[in-house]
Amino acid sequence: MTYHCILICKLSCFEEMKFSMVELGLKNMVEQALKEKIAKKLFVEESMKNNIVIVIPVYKAFVTKADIVSLKQCLQVLNKYDICLICHEKLDLSEYKSCFLDNRVDFCVRYFNEQYFDSVKSYNELMLSVDFYRSFREYQYMLIYQLDAFVFEDQLEYWCNKGYDYIGAPWIKANKKFHPTCGNGGFSLRKINSFIQLLESSPNKRLFSLKGLWCYYRYRGPMHKFKYVLLGLLGCRNTLRYFIQEEQTNEDLFFSALKYDRFCIPSSEEAMFFSFEMYPSFLYQKTGRVLPFGCHAWEKNEYKEFWFRYIKLTD
Repeated sequence: MTYHCILICKLSCFEEMKFSMVELGLKNMVEQALKEKIAKKLFVEESMKNNIVIVIPVYKAFVTKADIVSLKQCLQVLNKYDICLICHEKLDLSEYKSCFLDNRVDFCVRYFNEQYFDSVKSYNELMLSVDFYRSFREYQYMLIYQLDAFVFEDQLEYWCNKGYDYIGAPWIKANKKFHPTCGNGGFSLRKINSFIQLLESSPNKRLFSLKGLWCYYRYRGPMHKFKYVLLGLLGCRNTLRYFIQEEQTNEDLFFSALKYDRFCIPSSEEAMFFSFEMYPSFLYQKTGRVLPFGCHAWEKNEYKEFWFRYIKLTD
């Protein structure tokens, strides 16, 4: 009887040891899997970070208080990404360099022809130039961050992972209805290769469908709109060459109209979580009182009524 008890105890201890070893093995496997998952996640995040560039267009040596507020916020929130100023070679960058130095953030400068920084029209020409996008082809995405933009938190990788070709703040009609496509280019995310492919495509091939033409000409008067849409459908004034070389094209209006033909672009209802521009207080209610990733033209649009709560111009 004693022998059987001892044997049973030994077997019981052996089973417990065996179970403990299995449990330990499973624990080690789980820990290893978690380590690999974390390492993979960190690798993906690092890879994505290295595929994104913040592009800040500058055209004047003197910076305003609002410019500094916008730039500092960019450097504080998005400093883990490459940041690049674009300008012409003659521009004095002393004030910009001082801001980067004060915030201990590295940056680079890429120069383009001085003519591109003369006016809004010439800036549109730069944004419609394939050479501009080719100069950043080592990246997958660029965030255009004009110095009247403001970023609230780092959601950049989240929006890049959605895979859109172009995202900007939604446009809103006077009756507070959304236009069907977005959006404003002053704070906009662009998939670089999609822009290169578009701007390298056949310059004389028909570009827009009926929906695209109607979207592009939506701000024209009724007679002009019908005229240009009809001409476009007949194959006149509806090529890449025409819109870039002859039409005085607003680059963001042009790219947003490509939603129906070439580009993957979110709805305005989704884009409002990316950025506000027009009617920010209205959009704030539409998002359920949630601030977007960033905004554009905050000083011009309801600053005293809305933005002063979130963006401080005073020291």
